[in-house]
Amino acid sequence: MIKYNKIRTKGFTLVETIVYLALFVVLLVGIINSVLILTSSYRNVRVARSIESSAINTMDRIIREVRNAESIDYSQSNFGINPSALSLNTVDELGNTGTVRFYVQGNRVFLQENGVLSGPLTNANVTVSSLIFRNIVSTSSTAVKIEMSISSTSTNSVFITRDFQGTAVIRGSY
Repeated sequence: MIKYNKIRTKGFTLVETIVYLALFVVLLVGIINSVLILTSSYRNVRVARSIESSAINTMDRIIREVRNAESIDYSQSNFGINPSALSLNTVDELGNTGTVRFYVQGNRVFLQENGVLSGPLTNANVTVSSLIFRNIVSTSSTAVKIEMSISSTSTNSVFITRDFQGTAVIRGSY
């Protein structure tokens, strides 16, 4: 009788190893690509959110101050040019008069109340590329139209520009 020696081999053959390695590389490339896409999307959303936040805060404050103003100080305001400045005459709850001024300096919108700088209204990581105030006068009221363009700064790897507009009627004019 002939005895056959069966050699048991443990492990994988070379062909199996190459196939498994190829599948692993394809899977790894897919995962890395997904992570890169998610990172890029997150960066875009973060920059867009910063722009939107700055625009909402700035436009809200300007519109609120215009609506509560008694009149426009035309000697301190300029309309229809970029960058414009808007100065409003106000009266507080106690009847005290004051002024509120909005202007662009160093690509940021600033607020000045009664001659004192209150600070910037826009975030440091965005740039105000355009701020134009337009004076709208009718027979019964006066309004201010605000046009503003905000961009992401050059330090961001994502460059986005958004345009915003708003109009408010001055309280004391109707």
